[in-house]
Amino acid sequence: KKLKKFGKRVENVTLKKAMKKALKIFKKPIRKHTPKDRGLLRKSLATRALRARTNFGNELFGNVYYRHKDPYRAFHSHLVEYGTKAHFIKNFFGRKGVSVRVGGQKGIRMGNRGFDGKKRLVVNAFKRELRQEVRRVGTL
Repeated sequence: KKLKKFGKRVENVTLKKAMKKALKIFKKPIRKHTPKDRGLLRKSLATRALRARTNFGNELFGNVYYRHKDPYRAFHSHLVEYGTKAHFIKNFFGRKGVSVRVGGQKGIRMGNRGFDGKKRLVVNAFKRELRQEVRRVGTL
């Protein structure tokens, strides 16, 4: 209610700021459980807060995800997270008629480990940050 009197733009910015700060609680443990080979996967971890119009009105969404664009490309994040099955590669390295069996890899489930038991913490952090932002905006 207090946010609405400041205008739509201020409301959106304030809500997004509070959501981004709350999402950091999820980001830390996910980053900790992400394997570090060259560090690209860890560096590609990012958070995003969106305001979208749905059937229920304007809603705020937040997510933690692995970037697939520059500067930290992590196209392999889904393979590390969920694993792969054992399979055959036909024409191995361009050699016709040669097929090689490749063993699968078990998934690490970094996201699940990061989200376990943290929902209440994030909701409380969001409320706290929102209160602080409203106070800050109110004094401007």
